[in-house]
Amino acid sequence: MNPLSLRIAIPNHNGARHLVQTLRSLNEQNSSVNWWLQDDQSCDESLELARALARPDDTISCEHDSGTADALNKAISRMGGDIVGFLPPGDYLLPGAAHRILEEFQDNPGTDVVASPVRCIDARGQFLQLHRTRVRSLQEILDIYRVWSKGRRLVPAGVFWRRSLWDKVGPFNIHYNLSFDYHFWVRCFRTGIRIQTLSIPLSATRANPSSLPIPQADEIRTIVQHTLKSHPRIGPFFLWQLQNRLSYDRFLSGQDTPPNQLPPPLHQQLSLHPRWLLIPSFRRQLYGALRRRFFGSSLSQSNTSLHP
Repeated sequence: MNPLSLRIAIPNHNGARHLVQTLRSLNEQNSSVNWWLQDDQSCDESLELARALARPDDTISCEHDSGTADALNKAISRMGGDIVGFLPPGDYLLPGAAHRILEEFQDNPGTDVVASPVRCIDARGQFLQLHRTRVRSLQEILDIYRVWSKGRRLVPAGVFWRRSLWDKVGPFNIHYNLSFDYHFWVRCFRTGIRIQTLSIPLSATRANPSSLPIPQADEIRTIVQHTLKSHPRIGPFFLWQLQNRLSYDRFLSGQDTPPNQLPPPLHQQLSLHPRWLLIPSFRRQLYGALRRRFFGSSLSQSNTSLHP
């Protein structure tokens, strides 16, 4: 059996500050891993640093792109490799990671994806916490309230997949600037992928997997809503719960309110969505609104995150 090859795409725009650590972590693996830097015409020292570290089979491509998803699509479609993944500048592989990744795929021919815990670090590279990925099904990846936002999400630095899966599912959707990877994994799980989850970390990230910016949370809710409309194979009770919570969160975030218009009053929404009373955060908001109306108490600002 021929040995598998690992290729890592690195989307970059003026990321010189942390780029060297990323590239060195790949160079210090073994000859089975090579990298492809997809640079968006950086005006810092990124290209000079990359050229100094590039080996014969590494590639530097410099051209304009329309965002991270577009840059990754360009890189992954061109760079080859049996197994692929991507690292933002500043994220890196731990020693021996490439060997373990390839070993898992070699020993498990039916595995489509290998995911591992990720070491979370701060801007100075200091260890903060260990993020443990654990997503095993379409229902779990759509469960953005109890799984995706509760410390079990798939973090790019710790996920690697077969090129055959990429060819089957298709490239990242550039419409989702912040959540293209989540959309990709939803599509993958809809095909019935087999994912192998490891117990030891293979990489480190400067991202914060436990925190989602509001624009990214909005994108994720939109992806989930579109997926639910296409009748995915998930449990009917879970589907009902998710639709209920999703409609309430979209009301809170204003996603369903036309521009330059105020959202409908809470009591009016309750008459349209009585099942919102089953949501703890809605009951808290309703209680606060009633206190303010009858007792003049101030109501704390609504929470528009993915958390309950």
